[in-house]
Amino acid sequence: MCEDYMFYTRGSSDDWDEFARISGDDGWSWRKIYPYFLKSEALTAPADKHNTTGQINPKVHGTKGSLLTSLPAMGLPIDSSVLNTTVQLKSEFPFNVDMNSGTPLGVGTLQSTIGNGTRSSTATAFLVPILSQRSNLDVLMNTHVTKLVRTGRKDTTPIFRQVRFSQTSQGQSFLLTPNPLSTSSPGPTFTVTALKEVLLAAGSVGTPQLLMLSGIGDSPSLQKLGIKTVLSLPDVGKNALDHPFVALQWSVNSNNTYDLLNQSPEALQAATAEYNATHQGPLANNPGANNIGFFRLPEVSDVLKGIKDPAPGPKSPHFELTFGNSFLSFTQAPPSSGSYFSMLVAMTSPKSRGTLELASTDPFVQPLINPNMLTESIDLLVLTEAVKAAQRFSQAPAWKGYINAPYVDSANLTSDVAIKAYIRNFASSFNHIAGTATISKARDPCGVVGPDLKVKGAEGLRVVDASVLAIVCAIAERASDLVKASA
Repeated sequence: MCEDYMFYTRGSSDDWDEFARISGDDGWSWRKIYPYFLKSEALTAPADKHNTTGQINPKVHGTKGSLLTSLPAMGLPIDSSVLNTTVQLKSEFPFNVDMNSGTPLGVGTLQSTIGNGTRSSTATAFLVPILSQRSNLDVLMNTHVTKLVRTGRKDTTPIFRQVRFSQTSQGQSFLLTPNPLSTSSPGPTFTVTALKEVLLAAGSVGTPQLLMLSGIGDSPSLQKLGIKTVLSLPDVGKNALDHPFVALQWSVNSNNTYDLLNQSPEALQAATAEYNATHQGPLANNPGANNIGFFRLPEVSDVLKGIKDPAPGPKSPHFELTFGNSFLSFTQAPPSSGSYFSMLVAMTSPKSRGTLELASTDPFVQPLINPNMLTESIDLLVLTEAVKAAQRFSQAPAWKGYINAPYVDSANLTSDVAIKAYIRNFASSFNHIAGTATISKARDPCGVVGPDLKVKGAEGLRVVDASVLAIVCAIAERASDLVKASA
């Protein structure tokens, strides 16, 4: 389940079944993980309370969970053109009433982690409601974990049940005694010891960094920094996965786009006042899109000839299109005037893999991240075909009279050579890095965690975050059952 930019997407059933195959655990299959989606979700009415019939299949959603989800808070002028394109170009861009059913292919209404016009995050959904109710929960602010400390051995297996962390003066806890071994950190250093196990959830960057700082990782790499290897796991920080995207924009005949909010302080002030008064209007909406689409290259595509399909199965897309009601880009400065329609063209099954390495033994120094995107030739070919698909989408009769012309940067994308050059120049990341503590079968020599999310070759340490897979809430829901089962 992806919640970045509040997009709520679960992936395909083939994605999860592949995850089960890789881990050797059927508990990660779509059939077994689907109930966790229902458990965590509470589908709510959109902020404007409009009739959602035909925009979603309520039967595949939960209503009693903590994470609030909803459909767009207001209609956009491009919505009708997007949906009419699914009729006019149905064979290539079919309509899908609910992309979270396990079969995401097609164009449908975006579901977001928004409830009652307000963002629903893991903090607001799961943490805040229980802060005053749980006597066994402490939350430390302004705190930075610096090391996982080995507390012993069981035969030859290292045991990690102690965590060392540092706090700034604003975040000091009066319940803990400073560690006398404190070094040059921003604040006092403390240690805590778990009775049973440590759950590591520092994220796809923080988790591998912390493992390596603790002597868990690739031995030669650790030795270069003078870190003693406690547990040799060469795949820590490897296999970093991210999906690149490139933005396409067109000028349009409209004065009803989100561009006005960026260009006019008065318009933004009015929208802010509306939101503060009613939790409705453009600021209650997901700014990314009202509709998105997931697609595969045709089976007869030359790109796929003679290679293994980079997607896990026929229900898994090769690329995604996001339809934006403004000028959208991470690498281009927005124009100071004008109205625009954008499509973000993103890969969803990239083959390229990156790395994360330590830059220093100092836990407060950011690690070195090499996304390594588009280094596999298949990725550039797929993204090129995806750009051409976006161009075809924009040329449907539904857009006649609305779209004027492509934005200047993409005005001459009439050949594969030109498209590839555009991608190399303007492609960016959605910042969805994952896989830096990859899962594998229990007896598989590669990987970082086993199917139970426990760090391989260690005791007392389990990883529960996007470094395993970027479907965080579902992983956490199942991890809670795994933890309880082993208690």
